[in-house]
Amino acid sequence: MDDVDAICERAQSAGAEIIEEPADQEYGGRRFGAEDPEGHSWWFAQQIRQVASEDCGAVPASSSAESFVVAGGEALGPLEESGVWPNV
Repeated sequence: MDDVDAICERAQSAGAEIIEEPADQEYGGRRFGAEDPEGHSWWFAQQIRQVASEDCGAVPASSSAESFVVAGGEALGPLEESGVWPNV
């Protein structure tokens, strides 16, 4: 995405409610959030600068961390075991 601000204006013109105005993020992105007329939330972002992970508070992932699948607010279990991929 080349111009997140222009996409924000276009989304708002098309009837989306902007739930987070475009803003620069500490990790080097610029993003905004919108809710479409049907109630779906969308996030749009663009990379505006390179930031070293140690400069934005990133912490290496733990080898014991697990990814869980959540559907309808209910945790289905570890991603590897559930056989279900998150709807992204």
